[in-house]
Amino acid sequence: MTTQIFEGIFVEIKPEELPEGFDTKIATDWQDILIAKRSKILERIQTVIPDEATYQERLADVAITEFTDVLNPSYYKTERALRKYRIKVKRGGKAYIDNVASAFAEGGRFEQGVANNVDKFKANAMYVWRFVGDKDKIWGCVPMMAFALKGKGKVLEKIKKGGDSISGTPKPMFKVEHVSRVVPALVNVATEGLVMARMGREAGEDVTSILNDYNAIIEAYIRKYDEGTGTYTASDFLNPDLDPNGTYVKLEYDSTADRLKIHVVESTP
Repeated sequence: MTTQIFEGIFVEIKPEELPEGFDTKIATDWQDILIAKRSKILERIQTVIPDEATYQERLADVAITEFTDVLNPSYYKTERALRKYRIKVKRGGKAYIDNVASAFAEGGRFEQGVANNVDKFKANAMYVWRFVGDKDKIWGCVPMMAFALKGKGKVLEKIKKGGDSISGTPKPMFKVEHVSRVVPALVNVATEGLVMARMGREAGEDVTSILNDYNAIIEAYIRKYDEGTGTYTASDFLNPDLDPNGTYVKLEYDSTADRLKIHVVESTP
């Protein structure tokens, strides 16, 4: 019989719950950093494609090959389409070299493009911020999950926010030799799964189906289900002090509150 020793429920942060001006500050930093690196980016591009001969070898020839691979050879217009594309790409070397230089000039299209996309950056990044938060002011459910997986119960108590629930004290969920690899992997899976679920919710997709796909990936790191016995066996990574039948991490959705969350449970034999 398993004994539950820890349960943590860590919730999504809604945009209005993030610190005031949080998104603008980060977006401004993003813009400033990119513009500051303008000359370095140009240098890297010109190092890789310094002249028209290199353009032909590294861009034009590769693009023509890739384009050829996606065409239907039986279609009667294929040869004409390929010829037009091949001529256009092969003639584009000088224009490419000139346009790169002008685009990355001070005040050029690169800087204009960055400035024009600040709002888009904020809108896209907001999906991630809802789950990672701001470590200086409010912690998201994903980093809180990471602390739980590492057995950092005291840290969790200090950074717990409204809506989070913690009971008991967590043990490190994985063997010492696997923590540095498994925890970052689960952070990536959880972040992607939650972002996809939130976007999917807005697009009218089935949130449960999305979460189930990611939960299956997460569970594989923790335990394996035995259909014959109806029980779970530990993965190669799981801390042997924990019972796989009562130890799990699940991405969940509260439809009443319209809030995603991460549910972490640990049990011992």
